[in-house]
Amino acid sequence: MILYKRLAKWFVDPDDEVCPKFWRKIKPKKIDWEKKLKDKWLTKDEFFRLLDVIDYSRDKALFGVCVEGALRRGELLSLRIRDVTKTSYGYDVIVSGKTGTSSFPVVLFAPLLTHWLNMHPFKNNPNSPLWPRRKSSHSGGRFAGVQKGVVNFMLKRYAKMAGLSEMVSLHWLRHTKITWTTKDKKVRVSDEMAKKLFRWGSSSRMFSRYTHLHGTDSKETFLALAGVKEIEEEETASVLDPKKCLNCGEMNSAEFLYC
Repeated sequence: MILYKRLAKWFVDPDDEVCPKFWRKIKPKKIDWEKKLKDKWLTKDEFFRLLDVIDYSRDKALFGVCVEGALRRGELLSLRIRDVTKTSYGYDVIVSGKTGTSSFPVVLFAPLLTHWLNMHPFKNNPNSPLWPRRKSSHSGGRFAGVQKGVVNFMLKRYAKMAGLSEMVSLHWLRHTKITWTTKDKKVRVSDEMAKKLFRWGSSSRMFSRYTHLHGTDSKETFLALAGVKEIEEEETASVLDPKKCLNCGEMNSAEFLYC
């Protein structure tokens, strides 16, 4: 909008210090954040159903890492094998995005990532894309990174197989992790910490929009002022929690009983 106003000023009268009245009256359209964010996320049960219908280990790991890191599309698809480091709790993944370079841990979906790394066609090449597409004549017979259009198509297809909304997109998966975080009663995340976790700029108000949408802070504050303690929900294991293999005791992804 600022650029349009400067162009209008130059076009009408470069020497005029005041932007033409016509342009001064134009205001940027206000974003309806409630409409933009509401219901564009998956519950843990829904995400488990999504993973459960996927047979290809690459796609399981791709969507699992996307959710656990709340990754933007570009951050997810630009990952290479060298960006992934094994740790005692799973993996550390280095990601580069609009706010610079940072890292995040993969714990919940570490078994899926392990399985995929063992199957990766170029697992010994650190410069290989983490999510390669299959060999094709267009890539010169070599493995190249999977394209965004293909990933969105696959996600919609898997969502349909799982009985979920076909409107789902990669950005829904980022919304999903942020929404889980705002609704988590065990861990309270401040605005400043959220900016680091989800790679927002220092002036971003996005996390406050999520907390406002889900009423996370206001409801508990009103109950406390009224002297009412909210009934604690019974602690139940998440459907996404890794499970121990019944044979060897190693941690596996939630849908597997055995290695």
